[in-house]
Amino acid sequence: MYFNYQLDTYCLNCDWLQYSVLLPNKEPELVCPDGYRIEICQGNNIFEHRAVIYDGRGCKFITMLWAPYSSVLNELLATIQVANEYLYMSGEGIKWSWQFVQDMIDGVTFNAIGRVDICIDFDCSAERWHYYAERKTEGSAWWHEVESADGFKKRRLHCLSFGSKSSEIKVKIYYKSREQGLLGGAEPDKPWIVNEWKAAGLDIKNVWRMEFSLAGCGQLT
Repeated sequence: MYFNYQLDTYCLNCDWLQYSVLLPNKEPELVCPDGYRIEICQGNNIFEHRAVIYDGRGCKFITMLWAPYSSVLNELLATIQVANEYLYMSGEGIKWSWQFVQDMIDGVTFNAIGRVDICIDFDCSAERWHYYAERKTEGSAWWHEVESADGFKKRRLHCLSFGSKSSEIKVKIYYKSREQGLLGGAEPDKPWIVNEWKAAGLDIKNVWRMEFSLAGCGQLT
């Protein structure tokens, strides 16, 4: 989604979404709706099973994990992560994911949001080089070296991170155009993001992003 505010243009999106559901039983039958493909894979260190769902184009749509190893977790718990591209479909991708899960597993119920990232993209001006994050006592910064007009090399920040790694609310400001490889003329890793910048009229080589990552959302007000 993009909009104008006080003569500036911004793109506002959900960039990461992971939610949990409760299965009807420990070994549910997965029914693949028409036009999709389900690939069963090895799980991770928390869940025994993993399924990756692809759409008709062969692009990833959903990743599902279930059957937790730990007895502390509900044995019926499963997590659903929506692919990044689907999060940029004006909210429709999120609706489709939940509808798909219900079509795939009879009797599944929604449990809670696990993690959600909300981001805003904008053209960076000279006045926007300095930011302040309240009530953060820890952070990190990344920089790269550039050559100035007078031939001297200097450091330029391209990412500022506020908060510790264990914080449930993290804030990051970074040079999104550089992350997508656009400064070197490469094809972007996520063209759907760059296409939105173009539609909004942003300078695709000068876009920065402010990102809020919220973990443990089921316990937040």
